Amino acid sequence: MIRGLQAVAPLIRGSCQRRSFLSRGYAVALPEVRKELKSDPERGSLPDDPLAIPFGTSFSDHMLLMDWTEKSGWNDPRIVPFGPFNMHPASTILHYGQEVFEGMKAHTTVDGRTTIFRPDKNMERMHNSCERLCLPTIPHDVGIHLIDELIRVDHQFVPKVRGASLYIRPTVIGVEPCLGVKPAGHVLFFIIMCPVGSYYGGTGIKPIKIWICDKYTRAAPLGIGEAKTAGNYAASLKGGQEALKYGCQQAMWLDGAEHKYVEEVGAMNMFFVFKRGNGVELVTPELNGSILPGVTRDSIIQLAPSLGEDWSMTVRKLPLEELLRGVEDGTCVEAFGAGTAAVVAPVSHFHWQGKDYQVGNGDVGDVAQTIYGRLQEFYYGSGKDDRGWVHEVK
Repeated sequence: MIRGLQAVAPLIRGSCQRRSFLSRGYAVALPEVRKELKSDPERGSLPDDPLAIPFGTSFSDHMLLMDWTEKSGWNDPRIVPFGPFNMHPASTILHYGQEVFEGMKAHTTVDGRTTIFRPDKNMERMHNSCERLCLPTIPHDVGIHLIDELIRVDHQFVPKVRGASLYIRPTVIGVEPCLGVKPAGHVLFFIIMCPVGSYYGGTGIKPIKIWICDKYTRAAPLGIGEAKTAGNYAASLKGGQEALKYGCQQAMWLDGAEHKYVEEVGAMNMFFVFKRGNGVELVTPELNGSILPGVTRDSIIQLAPSLGEDWSMTVRKLPLEELLRGVEDGTCVEAFGAGTAAVVAPVSHFHWQGKDYQVGNGDVGDVAQTIYGRLQEFYYGSGKDDRGWVHEVK
């Protein structure tokens, strides 16, 4: 048992109990982390050009592991050398996909600090995803503490180049060796990290082309679309593969009930910019249970009204018909995706039923560029954190 978690363990042992001890005011002591580290001669180093690393292919020296069982709760958090771990062939994750994960980034600021953008929101989403997948939850502060511990051990892998970052992937998987369909009685939490450049390669932001998918559904109402879990991404792969046939980098999904409303792109939430008199209206689809509640999405919703004169922000259903009509008549002047990995990805064209629809002038728009710039200020400390969103790893 982890020291300090004894008092709350009964609340996290029932895998399907939808109870949050955080919201009920329970105090959680931070656990001590056991360390089995590589010797100095075995340590790796950051590649010479982190901007050139293909996303998610180069990893830091160590990883963090922590077990959970119905009897002991969360126990034995440990940092060990990065590498494969043994898993029984009947593990729950391998057969029934009982898994959730998160994605966040650590940056080096202009004054040399290491920071993470809004990790509390990532841990909140992981908590909700775990509840939906019948996995034990991890207290927000404990999760952030464990991330900090791993970054402190592998601090040399945090890039100091603007545009690069250390991507952090906390993951929870069911590992009980049982072929019965039930929530796992043994669960593994692990964190791995990798230095990354731009998700789509290159530097800065560049427009991408998106295929509007009318052949498949990513997620259905009352399903698991709002959880960050492997099955949602597996469901998006076929659409992404089809998109490549049309010269597109991503597929954009429509709602699973009527196939008439815009939802999200495989790895991003979506925003659309409409001209409204002398100003603009930013529109993003409302959360409906099948759209992932993105941290970058939430940040943009809060920031947008203060970033431009006569900017307004609307969260609502957006019919595909309205979007395409706006693109054609010029009232929809920009569209962009937003997410932790890509940050902001402007859309140059939509491809729909054999026809290309160019958005605006097909280049990076002023709204997307402004939002991207403001987020970069948070990431790299070049602007004021007036919202308390930046967490420093000390």
